[in-house]
Amino acid sequence: MQLQLIENQINQIHQQLTILQTRAVEIEQLNKDLDSMKDWKKGKEILAPIGVNTFIKTELKDNSKVITSIGAKIMQGKDIESAKKLNQEQVDELKLATTQINNELT
Repeated sequence: MQLQLIENQINQIHQQLTILQTRAVEIEQLNKDLDSMKDWKKGKEILAPIGVNTFIKTELKDNSKVITSIGAKIMQGKDIESAKKLNQEQVDELKLATTQINNELT
């Protein structure tokens, strides 16, 4: 019984690790997408998310700034490089948490 409890805890930790790693990859991809966005022309038709798996077609008005969450449901306009820096800080934190969890497992 106790062994099964420990196995369940280890499985939960592995699931959490997977979530952290997936989130880090998603944010790294976002930074690549932000880089490519710099080359988009104003007026380009894009899909903008408006909710869960729901998008509208719209035109790009400004490709030099994005609106990003800075925590606690607070949104702020940032230039692309600042947004990428904030994203990279999040990736670094996720990777640090992943490393710490892995160290605890070994």
